[in-house]
This record gives sequence, C-alpha cells and structure tokens, in this order.
Amino acid sequence: QKCASIAPSEVCDRNFYGVSHFPCCITNFPQGWPKFAQSAVFADVTSTPSAVVVASLVPLFASVEVARANVSIDSRYPFGDEARVTLIATAPMLLRIRVPIWATRATVDGKPALNGTFVNIHCAAGNTTVLVELQPEVVVEHGWGSISSPPARSVSFVRGPLVFALGPSEERNTARSFNASPPRPLARDWTISTKDPWNFAVMLEHGATFQSQSSAGWSPSFAFKDGGDFPFSISIVGCIVSGWSYLPGSNITAAPPPSPVAVGACGTPRLLRLVPFGATNIRISIFPWVGKAEEQNRSARCENTLGAKVSHGIHFATAGHCQ
Repeated sequence: QKCASIAPSEVCDRNFYGVSHFPCCITNFPQGWPKFAQSAVFADVTSTPSAVVVASLVPLFASVEVARANVSIDSRYPFGDEARVTLIATAPMLLRIRVPIWATRATVDGKPALNGTFVNIHCAAGNTTVLVELQPEVVVEHGWGSISSPPARSVSFVRGPLVFALGPSEERNTARSFNASPPRPLARDWTISTKDPWNFAVMLEHGATFQSQSSAGWSPSFAFKDGGDFPFSISIVGCIVSGWSYLPGSNITAAPPPSPVAVGACGTPRLLRLVPFGATNIRISIFPWVGKAEEQNRSARCENTLGAKVSHGIHFATAGHCQ
C-alpha cells in the first residue's frame, strides 16, 4: 500500500509544515502559552480565609489583586525538580500548592505531600516561603498500541511532566517555499529525514538511567530551540529491529511491531540517549521491547492500569499486583 492510502490526511513528501496543509494548527498552537500562564495561579475568595492557589510550579511572579497578595515561584520547572514558592500577603490567608499526580515522593518543607492533591499552608500577613521538592522518577509506561491488531503493547519513557524520545540527527530539504506576495521566507514546508537508525526495541532488563547533564548549548531561556539541545537525558539499551521501517513511499514510520520482540529478531545491543520530546523535530517515543514469548501474557495483564512496581531500577506504570 502507498502512503496516501494508509494515511490520507498526510502530505507524504513532507513532515514539518510552515503555513500549509493544516493552517489551523499553525495559528492555534501559540494560544497555549498565554492560556497556560493564565492558569498557573488562581485565587479562591470563597474559602475562609481566602486562598492563593498555585496550579503549576513554573517560574513566575503574579499579582493576585482579588486576594490582595503577590506570589513568586523560583524554579526551573519543568526542567528542575524543586521550587521555592513565596506568598506576600496583606492579611492571613491560605497558600494552596498542587502536587502533580506523578510526584509520588514529593515533599513540602520536608514533609511528605500526597500526590494528586493540594497542600494547604496557613500563612500570616507578610512573606511566607515554602520549598517544594518533587523528586521525580523515570517511569516506563506499558500498553501503548493495545487497541491495534495485533496489539503493539509498546512502552514509553517519562520523568515527571516530560515525555522522552529518541531524536536522530536531521537532514532537511525544502519541500515547498512561500515566496508569493506576501513573501514568507521562513514559513517553509520541510522534509526532515535521517540516516541514523531509529527502529530500536528496548531491552528493559538493562534499566533506564537519568542523566542530569545538559547539552553544551542548552539554556532555560529558550528551552526547546530548534537545534537539538536538551536539559537532561535518559540512557537505555536497545537493539535494531530490521523488520520495522517506513510506510511505503514516505518518511512516516510504520507502527511498532508487536511486543515482546524475540531476542533473535534484534541486532547488537547499543546504548541510546532519550531527550525530552520537545527537544526533537523527528523522534521515536513509543518503542517495542525485547522479551520472551511467555512475557506477552504478563504484559497484557499489566497494560492500561494505574498501579506501579519497580524492576531493574525502573519504575513501571503497571498493575499493582502484576509480577
């Protein structure tokens, strides 16, 4: 089958768009930034006493006029694991801080904070500062592609709020330029491809190691610039699956092969570096995994559940009683 019949909504000779193809995405996407900032801090004047609610721990300063208070957050979230939240209040009030659902080891001023809840701090008039430590772990999520036929049962890697991906080196070719009036020289359609291998299955028995070192050119002031820099990474071990390739006649990757992939169908193990999804233009973020045939039934029982277990130094998002 040709690309056009498999993916009819796609333009098969390009994968990175300037203003064509889906113009609604190009214009609507930037709305996320002001709406995100708008939703980071709230006021709850219905509570007694009034409360300032911190919904996101991103660095900010907000004037909460209805509560007659200011709040500042000193952090590098989501690229840092702690935040200092300072409330400047004119009267006694509550400071409510949301603890993300993934932050199962979070503390506020050294005390355990239940994930998925709001921590209430009673503050006197004046300045109150609290330290939030999130202590995220590398989590392997099972069950991706479970509704496909046959089920792919792939895995993904996350840490805190960020999804990680394999980002191969890029080769860029202009598929279309927009030089008519008005000229838009930067709004090109690109074909971004790679000569690097990308069709890896993960060997989970080797674990996943968080690497805190950023690349030389990374800066939090432009965290996801278009140059391949990254704030930190995760190291895993994978091997090439030769039968996993592109859709015919395209640069669109085919669906991952069903897992587990037999050891004999995989190439030589090699060390792979995963970086945050937003630091890539082309990427693989869903991986097949290598295992024995009898592990398939165990994976089927574990996928799409909310519990957790730990194995080989990796935190697995699986059923709580899955062994």
